[in-house]
Amino acid sequence: MGSRRRTPAKTFGFVTHCGPRLQTRDGRYTGEVSHPFDELDKRDFALSFCREFGADPADCVAIGDSRSDLPLFRSVGYSIAFNASSEARATATVAVDSNSMTDAIPWLDSWLGVASDGAASTVDEVDSAHG
Repeated sequence: MGSRRRTPAKTFGFVTHCGPRLQTRDGRYTGEVSHPFDELDKRDFALSFCREFGADPADCVAIGDSRSDLPLFRSVGYSIAFNASSEARATATVAVDSNSMTDAIPWLDSWLGVASDGAASTVDEVDSAHG
C-alpha cells in the first residue's frame, strides 16, 4: 500500500502554487526535474492567478530572492527582495535581510496601510525610518 505524499502547499493551506515538477519513480523523488519552471513561467502564473480571481496585479505583492524573480517583481505593485541577489534588490520595491520571513510583515503592513504597534503606515514612512 503506497503512501500519499503531502506537498508543502497542501500542508500550509496554500490556495495554489507553482514551480518545477520533480520526477518520481516508485513513489520517490529521483532528483531530476520533469518539467522546468523559469522566470517567465513564474510571472505568467501570477498574472493568470490575478485574472482568474479578478485581482489587479498592481494590488499584489511578490517576495523573491534572485534573477528569476525580476519579471514577477516588474509585474506587481509591490515586491520584496528577501536575502536577495543584487539584481533582485535593485528591481524590488524594498529589500529585507533576515533569518525569518516574518520580518517582511512590517513592510507588507506598511504597503497595506496597516499601522500596528507604532509601525509606519505608509511606504514613505517606512523608507524614511529605514534610511
